[in-house]
Amino acid sequence: MDDLSKPRLFSTANTYEVVEEIATWIKGKTTIRPKIGIICGTGLDTFPSEISDRVEMEYSDVPHFPKPTIVGHPGRLVFGRLEGIEIVCFTGKVFFFEGYDSFQCTVAVRVMKLLGISYLILSNAAGSVDETMRPGDIMMMKDHINLVGLVGLGPLIGPSPQVDRWGDRYVCLSQVYDQGLKNLAEEAAVEVGLQDLKEGVYLMTGGPNFETVAEARMIRMLGANVVGMSTVADAIVAVQAGMKVFSFSIISNMCCLHYNSDLNIDHIENIAIGHHKAPLIAKWMRKFVTKIVNQPA
Repeated sequence: MDDLSKPRLFSTANTYEVVEEIATWIKGKTTIRPKIGIICGTGLDTFPSEISDRVEMEYSDVPHFPKPTIVGHPGRLVFGRLEGIEIVCFTGKVFFFEGYDSFQCTVAVRVMKLLGISYLILSNAAGSVDETMRPGDIMMMKDHINLVGLVGLGPLIGPSPQVDRWGDRYVCLSQVYDQGLKNLAEEAAVEVGLQDLKEGVYLMTGGPNFETVAEARMIRMLGANVVGMSTVADAIVAVQAGMKVFSFSIISNMCCLHYNSDLNIDHIENIAIGHHKAPLIAKWMRKFVTKIVNQPA
């Protein structure tokens, strides 16, 4: 059987059966059966402390599951309740730049599909190329530019029989980020005092280096507001699997747009921005998940 726990590049052994094995193992460790899943991005590794009745699993204990290797992504799966609502939270992601392929980078979403997740909340830290979006701001994603996918490294590549088992591989992406969920998130933000919630376009690069001045200028010219190294592939896989997706970015830094700038972007400082915003985001998510489960059928 295919082993997803080790980095690889361009493997075509993307089997449905190995994800089934992962999901079956996880189900055997908890009786919680959530409909809402959350993937915590950079700097939000403290979020699971908000969850009650926690059942925790280290990624390293889950058969075949890929393990993060970077700071800010501890690699922990947490089941429990938020405001009494059953959820599952994946704390930590794996990235292309760690040597994992697109299937491995999105396996958490496919596992969630087999766990019965209907609503997926994604988060990330992102650099801004938009002067109206400053460090510490929060931006809802209304759309994305999949720069990694445009060069042939999208999450739906692979043998047709395997990819097609998850849904239509030629999936329409004109409405990736669910408008109904965005409306609920905006309502929740107002109610918890999250001021000036932004909305914009996220562009995904492969990383791990930050952008050159020319690249940052190109990203802005392409119509993106922010840039990061994750999230987009997860969203595509979730839409293929029939989930409703909501995603937001914590603006962690300004991108360098001028050659005479002394701006220095630092990963540890980016994590600190996320930690600073975490308490407010936790309040927001509490209100948001309540609205999701209470919305009219």
